[in-house]
Amino acid sequence: MRSYLPFTATRLGATFVVVSAVFAQTAPKTPAEILQENNAALALILSDGNSTVSLGSGFFIQGGSALVTNFHVIEGAKVVYVKTGDGRVFSTDTVYGYDMKQDLAVLKVSPGSARTVLLGDSDKVVIGTSITVIGNPEGLEKSVTNGLISGVRTIEGQQLFQISAPISHGSSGGPVFDDKGQVIGIIVASLSDGQNLNFAIPSNVLMGVWNNRHEASLASLPASDRERHLASLDGAWAATSADSLSSGQMSFTLIQDGTNVRGTYTSSLGGGGTVSGQVGNSKFSFELTQAVQGCPGHFVGSVELRNGSMIGTYSGSDCQGAHSNGSFSMTKGAAPIAATATQPQAVPATATAPTPIIEYGNASELRGVKKVFIFGVEPDVRNNMLKEFGKHPQLRVAGRIEEADVILVFGGQTFSRGTYSNVWTDTNGNAHGTAVPLYGVTGQGSVVKLIPPNRIRVIWQFSATRVNVFQRRPSTNMVRDFVAAWEKAKR
Repeated sequence: MRSYLPFTATRLGATFVVVSAVFAQTAPKTPAEILQENNAALALILSDGNSTVSLGSGFFIQGGSALVTNFHVIEGAKVVYVKTGDGRVFSTDTVYGYDMKQDLAVLKVSPGSARTVLLGDSDKVVIGTSITVIGNPEGLEKSVTNGLISGVRTIEGQQLFQISAPISHGSSGGPVFDDKGQVIGIIVASLSDGQNLNFAIPSNVLMGVWNNRHEASLASLPASDRERHLASLDGAWAATSADSLSSGQMSFTLIQDGTNVRGTYTSSLGGGGTVSGQVGNSKFSFELTQAVQGCPGHFVGSVELRNGSMIGTYSGSDCQGAHSNGSFSMTKGAAPIAATATQPQAVPATATAPTPIIEYGNASELRGVKKVFIFGVEPDVRNNMLKEFGKHPQLRVAGRIEEADVILVFGGQTFSRGTYSNVWTDTNGNAHGTAVPLYGVTGQGSVVKLIPPNRIRVIWQFSATRVNVFQRRPSTNMVRDFVAAWEKAKR
């Protein structure tokens, strides 16, 4: 065995050099060093679907033609655009392999990148390991964050690393490096209700996808559970029901928290009530509590979740008697319902809800408003709006639509803005060019009052467009502008 101590006068210099070399090989790498070493192996991904553009991150492995990302980043895309860390732009419509359950995909990109990452052994990762994450949150390319492996969790049967490094929309598919500069995980999700509660897929799972690869076109990929079913039941639903005693139409507002769902409904038969239930195995099992004066009721049912719809059965009883053989269907979207206080009566199956009356007021009617209900938006959008409302404690966001003074209705849509072309000539006179896809987000919304039985009074409207990542989100802009109009109305 070689011994470096004790030192001798003649060996001190040589020994110091050897010890320094050993230390340099084992010293942890800084985030700056990891970025510099892997710059060209990183990628920004834009997936062009039928009507939306999805933003994500990725990294190259296996000779530089294989690009790793999440399956949900490319889901539904016909073509994927890839911008490498060194500025080159490619497009592809082919995958080497994918795993919907693990949410992984390996794109085939030619010619790809000359640089690839070094994969580590995720089975050897321990809690407390220092990590560096590099991704493209909100399109801000090669953003670097660091943190720790906070835990190893099993979520819906899948083992994931819980990490403390901050991530945002656009980080999905990005690499998680350890302090040796090896990729030990792939960013997959974050818990929006927590602070830095983010998750990554262990890198060894990726090798299983690669070893069982089979090339396929993007257009031939099957729809995942996230696309076939519903990522969330949050929002407005229009429903029809029919049973042994009656039939009618209902309008639901649902809020989902994990597998738990709660909400309220109104009925064309009069009145309404509350709904609660759970989601699991592609089904929504629910209970309805009918809150009609003089005619309380209780119903139970189960529906199958489909893309934008639910179909199932129910049964129960109220003042009319036992309701059996009930059929129930729901579709995503609002259905204005007459909210009368009369006792429900049996109606023919062909009955329809009264046509709503749309009328317009003005922003002065915001005076006296204290509670707002946010209607029918996706969870991420809702969280953005809640953060903005949090700056104005005088306005409260109601959890139930009937508690609110006004209802805030917002809708956003991503749109393509074509491409940005960069053309140059090298020292040999050869022309080169790249084209980078551009996108923007539009937002429109209204603040309304619901006046029974069927009047919808629009008292304030909003419209805005975001065309670059440095502007506020339209949903955040709407809340900011609404608060300004509310404060003006109070004066």
